[in-house]
Amino acid sequence: MRRILSIAAVTLAALSLPAGAGAADRVYFGTGSTISYVNLDGSGGGDLDTGAATVSPVRGIALDPAAGRIYWANSSPANKISYANLDGSGGADLTVTGAAVNWPTGLAVDPAAGRIYWGDYQGGATERISYASLDGSAGGQVVTSGATAGNITGIALDPAAGRIYWSNENGPISYANLGGSGGDDINLTGASVGSRFSEGVAIDPDTQQIYWTSHLVFSPYDPLISHAALDESGGSDLATPGATLDFPAGVAIDPEGGRAYWANTAANSGPGSISFAALDGSGGADLNMSGATNFGANLPALLKAPVGAGAPRIDPQLGVRPRSLICHSGSWTGDVPEAQLYRAPHTTSLEWLRDGRPVAAVTKEPLYVDGSPGTYACRETATNEAGSTSQTSLTVEVCCRRSPLAQVARVALVKHRRARLKMRCPADARCAGVLSLRSRSRRPGGGKAMTFGIAHFSVPAKGRRTVPVRLRKGALSILHRARRHRFKARLSGSGVADRTVLLKLARKRRHARR
Repeated sequence: MRRILSIAAVTLAALSLPAGAGAADRVYFGTGSTISYVNLDGSGGGDLDTGAATVSPVRGIALDPAAGRIYWANSSPANKISYANLDGSGGADLTVTGAAVNWPTGLAVDPAAGRIYWGDYQGGATERISYASLDGSAGGQVVTSGATAGNITGIALDPAAGRIYWSNENGPISYANLGGSGGDDINLTGASVGSRFSEGVAIDPDTQQIYWTSHLVFSPYDPLISHAALDESGGSDLATPGATLDFPAGVAIDPEGGRAYWANTAANSGPGSISFAALDGSGGADLNMSGATNFGANLPALLKAPVGAGAPRIDPQLGVRPRSLICHSGSWTGDVPEAQLYRAPHTTSLEWLRDGRPVAAVTKEPLYVDGSPGTYACRETATNEAGSTSQTSLTVEVCCRRSPLAQVARVALVKHRRARLKMRCPADARCAGVLSLRSRSRRPGGGKAMTFGIAHFSVPAKGRRTVPVRLRKGALSILHRARRHRFKARLSGSGVADRTVLLKLARKRRHARR
């Protein structure tokens, strides 16, 4: 019996799955001798195996989950930039040719640009923001003219805005443009400033507020989490009832969770801690530190499981025999380094599901489904050290019953990027399925024929209907370049008779002269 394919109901899911033992959303931080972490779910934490890398003392970290790495700044007397693998397989010190490393405090990494940045806490007349290539080939410093740069205590990189921000120990919160045009200080009116020790910055990308921690130098210390608007409209202090504030040093922002996290160094009262508070000022709490070294905790960074931005897509190959399915990868949100938040996938994998159960790993080859009825979907799973997240495509049903075939008119007008196919169903039962428009010949160089558009359709028995097919940009470009704006495409699919369709660009009507 002839098998046919038809698109079934939408199935779109995002599932959080464990990446391995102990995987969980977590916050990383440095101490005097370790790189440590605690899980956000309250299950405790641990210390990272850093191998041969220098860890003494840590004053700033940054993550690159796509590469599976964590970087940190070793302050004086070590004065080194180091890294380790997030899976605990060891690390090393980074070569920073051409860049000065003088009591580095605060760290940021830009994998796309291949650079790592840090602030020099004690540079005297040469106080600066320095950078080096991740491959160790070159380095230099950021032009900070116009901005205060004195005893820098933490930095935050915003690659999308082309800026780097930092906190000054006893001064304002400042920024510089990465393009070399200098920078300025941010208006902090309304936030507690003055003779306070400020440390660590992070930006909420949703509200465009920059956050930092601070405390007075002498008793009663008065520790605070403060924030100010990047649009220079001033700032305020964050209410944190229920959370510990004990010499806080550095902050990280979770916009989706609506929280600010910070490290308490607890300089005069023993072990440190990691605390959080709601960004709306409704209060917070402390995280469970069991299993993690916490003395002198400072400058935290968040690692969360990947977040899906678009599910994978199935392209039914219905115009050829044997019939098959092709899966195209989805998309994932990237890191938010300005918030000290990291969530990029380290690995991704695709698999086919039939009736909800895995049947095969997705490869570049199509999945042939003739003779294998069922409901198919393509699932993509992204993983980093915090966990795994899956996204599932629309489902495709491979059926075993014969379906009436809809007939399509030879000419289809194209308006507003949509080809309008005139369809009729000559049968006594409804005609339904999925159709595909493709180029009639292969691309130059032997590539596959181009898919112009795919659409679902349903035409009532003995009825007619115009079905719009949204054309891809490449198809529309071909049509515009074609002679007389006409182009022949091959129509195929399930529930529809194969044929050649003439795509014709509709002309704009001219207004009649009065």
